[in-house]
Amino acid sequence: MLYRSVTKWLLAIFAAVAIIPVAGASADSIALEIDQAVLPAHQTYWGGAEGYEFTVNSEIAVTALGKYGFNNTSVLDEGGHGDPRVAIWNVETQAKLAEVTIPDGTSLVSDGGGYAKVAFVALDSPLTLNPGTYMIAAEFFNVAGAEKTTRYILSSMPDPVITQGNGFYSANLAWEYPATDAENALGYFGPNFQYHVIPEPTTLIMLLTGIFGLVAFKCYRRK
Repeated sequence: MLYRSVTKWLLAIFAAVAIIPVAGASADSIALEIDQAVLPAHQTYWGGAEGYEFTVNSEIAVTALGKYGFNNTSVLDEGGHGDPRVAIWNVETQAKLAEVTIPDGTSLVSDGGGYAKVAFVALDSPLTLNPGTYMIAAEFFNVAGAEKTTRYILSSMPDPVITQGNGFYSANLAWEYPATDAENALGYFGPNFQYHVIPEPTTLIMLLTGIFGLVAFKCYRRK
């Protein structure tokens, strides 16, 4: 009888541990929220990249990359000039870690700030980012009059796991590690990303310790 009871509890433990990563993956958050912006823009931007640096304070898994809709409509409208790319780089090594292409006409969703909307495309597999500093940029096309730079003045990254750095734009059309032509703490409309925090091993150990403690206590009371 005791053997069956312990077996049942162990199966429950393994099931709970197996569910943890799935539950984390289903609770994806949007990194950046824009609350207010400067419209219209004061300068015309003829193509390249816009984005910002950000610092990760705890391990996260990035699941999707996105670009803000310039006109804040229901779909991403690039005026038929092409499908923009969005990528993440490691600032220290300047290595490109992930990239997606966002089809023109992709549906926009709110970023949670109540002001702006983003078109997201999921990565083929989640990108794990360890604590460190990274750069994310969205591509803008070299088409006269196609887009203008719009600066946002109030934004936030609600999750303390991620800290936003300065925004920038770059005329680097080769889509390599973006050289900063202008950097501004106000930031520029450009990219965003979705992610979830990866549970730390100590959290899992504490959970398992608690469950095993309950099992031991239950077995002790049955003696």
